[in-house]
Amino acid sequence: MLTEKIAELELLVKNATDEKQKVDHLNQLAFEIRNTDTFRSIELCKEAQILSKKINYPSGNATALTNEAFCHVQITDYELALKKLFEALPIFEEQKNEKGIAQAYFNLTLVYYRLGDFNSGLDAITKATLYYEKINDTFEMARCYFQMGFLYRSLRDFESANEYFNQGLDLNRTIKNKAGEAAILMGLGQVAISTGEFERSRAYFIKSMSIREKIEDWRGYAAAMNGLLTLCQEEGKTEEAEVISRKGIKLAGELGDKMGIARFKLDLGKVYLKQNKIGEAEKEILESLEIAKEINLRMTIHHSHLALSEIYEMRGDYKNALKQHQLFHTAEEEYQDTQAAMKAKSLQLTSKMENAQKEAEINRLKNIELKNAFQIIEDKNKDIMDSMRYAKRIQNSLMPTEKYMERILNKKT
Repeated sequence: MLTEKIAELELLVKNATDEKQKVDHLNQLAFEIRNTDTFRSIELCKEAQILSKKINYPSGNATALTNEAFCHVQITDYELALKKLFEALPIFEEQKNEKGIAQAYFNLTLVYYRLGDFNSGLDAITKATLYYEKINDTFEMARCYFQMGFLYRSLRDFESANEYFNQGLDLNRTIKNKAGEAAILMGLGQVAISTGEFERSRAYFIKSMSIREKIEDWRGYAAAMNGLLTLCQEEGKTEEAEVISRKGIKLAGELGDKMGIARFKLDLGKVYLKQNKIGEAEKEILESLEIAKEINLRMTIHHSHLALSEIYEMRGDYKNALKQHQLFHTAEEEYQDTQAAMKAKSLQLTSKMENAQKEAEINRLKNIELKNAFQIIEDKNKDIMDSMRYAKRIQNSLMPTEKYMERILNKKT
């Protein structure tokens, strides 16, 4: 179904004669392939931006910037994601494009979540929700409740997390959005792990996987599998965890999902480590590390180094154990430094955007004041001219006519 839609959009882009329509088709195609072919999606976004500027189509440009930002989130380039979103927001605001504003704030939430800045994420998702409520977009509102649930879970406010997840679940069921329902069931499963409700968690994950299998949402299925894998590790069910990890690696490979392969291989390596299968553990974790480095998956990189340190220590290879532990600390420090730098950058960009908005508002007010001043002057000029014309009419009415003057003068002569 998705492949057919992509093929249709490819054809529309190729055959578009109207440049504005071409921008719209480029943006739609970029959006559809943002997860499956992220780098090509970025190229399509850039093409849409160039064409939008050429034909003076601000909304098309801002949409392309927002789509591109999402892609940069996917490849963990958060600084560029922020830059693109803060470039798109004022354009949407100037165009009074409320859906565009909402989508930009939604994508900002994703950046803040990845940066671990959950409070800023809540602020952004609240703004997105308000805009979607305003335009009555229930599908996107449900997505917002899903993100809110995840943010509150990250803040360990499990009561609020369940509240928003359940709101989203009800809304998705009302609009019959099976993919959204499955995603929220997965979120509820993760909260249940955190609160120690393992049976409830398992039921949520299995239901989520069942729905995703029916609708052939294999990426979502892999995500739910990962949740179930985490549950098995918490319960100490290593045999089931091994089976799930192997299935996850196979599915991620079929999807071309390198991030998924790296994560499942790391998990499989950890399972082998608990089973004391040192050789198998080392092999899987080294492969995970290689892929993680290739795609700059920082969390997996430093967890891989820590696991390798443990492996070499178990072997009595203390030199390599120390080396891997140092690499773990270096990777951890780099990760933390990057997080801090990105938070500082986001604050800087937010401040810059707010200042630009304030300046624009000041200029707008100045223009209004200037316009009002011109109107006052124009009104006064009109009043003066009207007064002069009225005075002239009075003066003319008091002055004797030419005929009257001629008659008087003729009488005197």
